[in-house]
Amino acid sequence: MTNRAQRAATKAVRSATEFVAERVASSDRMMSVVYDLINGSNFAGLEAHEEMLSDRVRVEAYHRGIQRNVQAGDVVLDLGTGTGLLAFMASKAGAKKVYAVEHSDFIQVAREIAAHNGFTNIEFIRANSREFTPPEPIDVVLHEQMGDELFNENMLENLLDLRDRVLRPGGRILPARFRLFVEPISVNEDMRIRRFWNIDLPDGIDLSASEHSPVAGRFDTGRNDQFLASSTLGCVDDWRSATDPRVRSEWPRVPRVAADPTRGGAHGVGGRNRRWLLYLV
Repeated sequence: MTNRAQRAATKAVRSATEFVAERVASSDRMMSVVYDLINGSNFAGLEAHEEMLSDRVRVEAYHRGIQRNVQAGDVVLDLGTGTGLLAFMASKAGAKKVYAVEHSDFIQVAREIAAHNGFTNIEFIRANSREFTPPEPIDVVLHEQMGDELFNENMLENLLDLRDRVLRPGGRILPARFRLFVEPISVNEDMRIRRFWNIDLPDGIDLSASEHSPVAGRFDTGRNDQFLASSTLGCVDDWRSATDPRVRSEWPRVPRVAADPTRGGAHGVGGRNRRWLLYLV
């Protein structure tokens, strides 16, 4: 193939990829499918599980919660079992049967740990939870589906699906209540992300015309435009009444927070989960 033909082919592939990517990114449903596909690789290494298992506060909180809520004779489903930790805890708490569901091949590690520790009432199922139906009603659904931003691991889609399909009336989801807290913070001025048209450049280069430019507007995702902030950014309080897996429709509306850095105002809001920062500009 000549260089000219190679360039034309590369351009065609790039254009087709951009076209597909734009439409996938604009669809909540398609993004959910994409997440399902990549999630298996996100947690397929020991390092991710080393971090979680080393978090004593997290591990002990789950242990207490399972001891209090899993009763003798319960049938339990562990959504996204990973290393099998929650399934093991449920078994130790007296569960009659535990279905440990995991859609990545890391489930092999969980099976090995279970065999080494002598667990015999745990059935490991490699499948997407939305494609698995247990042969009996479930008393308790356990999960650790919280992402870095809480709701970004298809948590609501998966839990509401299990609640509606497999959880017996009066069954329990653990954990079932979430609150995400943020607080105003200040950062070094050099670390601020400004909007394109407010950036100061050497030699008097002026980008201000871009603010109202229809050309630049086509490329503006608004990612750095504004963010919602409050002492509690969002919560789901009652799984029995939640109906819509799209998180924003379940969140209470919270006002936009405006900040004026020239007056010493907040630059953004930060969360404690994984050291993330939302900029206010």
